[in-house]
Amino acid sequence: MHSVSGCDPPSSAPPWRNLLAYLVALHLLHLGSGRAQVMVVAPSVHVTAVVGQDVVLRCQLSPCKDAWSSDIRWIQQGSSGFVHHYQNGVDLGQMEEYKGRTELLRDGLSDGNLDLRITALSSSDSGSYSCAVQDEDGYGEAAVTLEVSDPFSQIIHPWKVAVAVVSTLLVVSLVIIAFLFIKRVAQSRELSECFQPFHQQFPLMELMEDWRVLGSCMAQAEEMDKQAEEIEEQAEETEIKDAELNKQAEEIVKVTLNSRTANPLLVISEDLRSVRWERSWQHLPNLQERFDTMCCVLGQQGFQEGRHCWEVEVMRQQGTYSWCALGVARASVKRKGETVVSPEEGTWALQYDEGKLKALTAPPTLLTLSPVPTRIWVCLDYALGWVTFINAFNGTEIYTFKLALLNGEKVHPWFWLGTNAKLCLRDSSL
Repeated sequence: MHSVSGCDPPSSAPPWRNLLAYLVALHLLHLGSGRAQVMVVAPSVHVTAVVGQDVVLRCQLSPCKDAWSSDIRWIQQGSSGFVHHYQNGVDLGQMEEYKGRTELLRDGLSDGNLDLRITALSSSDSGSYSCAVQDEDGYGEAAVTLEVSDPFSQIIHPWKVAVAVVSTLLVVSLVIIAFLFIKRVAQSRELSECFQPFHQQFPLMELMEDWRVLGSCMAQAEEMDKQAEEIEEQAEETEIKDAELNKQAEEIVKVTLNSRTANPLLVISEDLRSVRWERSWQHLPNLQERFDTMCCVLGQQGFQEGRHCWEVEVMRQQGTYSWCALGVARASVKRKGETVVSPEEGTWALQYDEGKLKALTAPPTLLTLSPVPTRIWVCLDYALGWVTFINAFNGTEIYTFKLALLNGEKVHPWFWLGTNAKLCLRDSSL
């Protein structure tokens, strides 16, 4: 009987089994040596904003997962430090120019949102930003481009283009007229040589023909000079208005709402900076200054002199009908019962209605803007008697009212809200 020793070689296995085992081991080794990746996506890769405003740069994990324990870094490309650095619930060091101006919106971290708010924007904040995330599953990043513009450097002056075009046309037309005149004179001389006997008999006809051509040329030149003078006058008026707008830009005021004037269907925020329409009637004292029928509210501040500007944002809810209006009103504007909103009744305002914008003149004036801005500066110049509405996104003028004679009466910010409407007063600089 033979015993089997532990040192004896094992029985041989088929070659294909050895090959299969080798391939499986190699695959497992490859999986173990690889590094998992975290997917970071940016819903909007290009974001625009205006100097002085706040902006939110948005990124999120895909698929969504809790990011509280992640290492999150927002970096501006080309810089040597962090715009914002978050790690395990703690905000770490950042570049000096961003201290006190950035905030990682932690309410969304549990859903995988990595949104960063930057306040008090300046032109130097423009550039490309990277959101980099590191956690136990690996590393990922996404890029967002921020473009910060100065609204008043972008104000469009159509009259400048018109002056250049008309001046060019005037010069070209004068050259053409002179050429045609010289050519006509030359032709007349050739004809006079051909019909010399006839011209000797009627010597005044050639001279009269030359004067007729010259008179026509001079009339056209005078007409073009007149058009150029009109355009120059319009340009001067526009320059004056632009100068006034620039002065108004220096007079930013922080407007708050006067809750004592608010209709009972309007809900005022605690900081008196926003108002929304509600279906529920609030039981409020029927004060003399309160609007009891029109869903209106006035600003606390009343102005009797100087220049003053404030920014208003229309908060629209997707899929719901809403309308509202904003502007200024006399302190004596009618508070009780229905009234017509118009300059004649002491109100100068713009109205939003289903994505359209119109000036509340009598009758209303439809304004053809695309897209319709949702953030507007209201600029009041009491001394000059103007109230101008400006697109807060690009600085272009929307509409200007000429105020009636006020005789020292105060003018207040004025707001009118309809179904599902909400308005917010914003802090910004022009």
